[in-house]
This record gives sequence, structure tokens and C-alpha cells, in this order.
Amino acid sequence: MQERDIICPNCGMRHGRAAKFCECGQSLVVVEPPAPPRTFFILSAFFFGVTVLSARLAEKNGWVYFPLGGLLFASVAFVLGLRSWLWFKRNGGD
Repeated sequence: MQERDIICPNCGMRHGRAAKFCECGQSLVVVEPPAPPRTFFILSAFFFGVTVLSARLAEKNGWVYFPLGGLLFASVAFVLGLRSWLWFKRNGGD
């Protein structure tokens, strides 16, 4: 038996690495869970905090500052956190 073969959890039949479905109808694709939602929400808060601090520093020094990059990072991290939370809620994890 090759080390990289996929064994069907339903019928025990061996398949190559490229197999997506077994003959019995069982899906052989392994879905990896995303990072925990807490990680994304912490990153979102961090990016938002850094953006606010940068905007305050720029205002204090009279610089022209557009916080679009920081807000973009914060919103993307927040959306990834929501997706991760929904994935865990749907699949019974965490």
C-alpha cells in the first residue's frame, strides 16, 4: 500500500491522490478548517487601532493621511472572521 493513497472511510477502498469521489459515492475531498475566528477578530481590532492611531498622529502633525489601506485590512480581517465563525458554526467546531 502506498503511503499517499486515500482510503475511503465508507467502504475501505484505496484510491490515488487525484481521486475526488469513491465508487460508493463517498466524497474523498478533505476540507481543512479555517483559522479560529478569534484570530481574525483580533487582527481586525489591531488593524483598526493602528489606523486610528496613525490618523491621530497625522492630524496632530498636519500631514495629509488617507486611512484607506488600514480600513481595508481591518474590514477584510473582519469579513474573514465572520466567514470562519460561520464555518465553525455550520460544521460543529470550536
